[in-house]
Amino acid sequence: ENAKIMVMAIQRHPKLITLELENNMLTTHITESILRAMPDTIERLSLAGNESLSTPYLSKYMIRSAVQLVQLNLSACGLRDTGLRVIAQALFSQVTIRKLDISRNGITSESGELLAGLVELDRIRDLRLDWNELGQRGMLHICNAMKTSQHLHSLDLSWNGIGTNTLDLNRGKSDGVR
Repeated sequence: ENAKIMVMAIQRHPKLITLELENNMLTTHITESILRAMPDTIERLSLAGNESLSTPYLSKYMIRSAVQLVQLNLSACGLRDTGLRVIAQALFSQVTIRKLDISRNGITSESGELLAGLVELDRIRDLRLDWNELGQRGMLHICNAMKTSQHLHSLDLSWNGIGTNTLDLNRGKSDGVR
């Protein structure tokens, strides 16, 4: 019942540009209903902390031609590598996206190449990947992408088990970065 009220409220505001629904224990069904109801005018969307996020519906929403997200916060949504792959096509199609937060999602080095592709996009300026499980291998993919991409203003890789003495970022040298 409450979900219906929220969906109707969202539908009545076709010029809504920011929607923050963080830590609301949204079920897959409620998330799908909200995403179907959201207007194409949304520029800033936060679903952080909703671990039952429906990645297929989110992907469909973002691929809709008129949707022009500038900021997307999916922190602590339980994406893991599988969920990241599901929304990847949509992320690559978002030509207006500037800020992406996919921290605290259990993303591993398995997604290193996919994340490197996001770094190489000429539009993302702020990328938060903290508290994942990227490790040294994931970090090396990202560093390689940074060699050809100069657009990032902020990159958070905190708490990813990268290790010590792996990279000398002051000199830009690493045994694994070429």
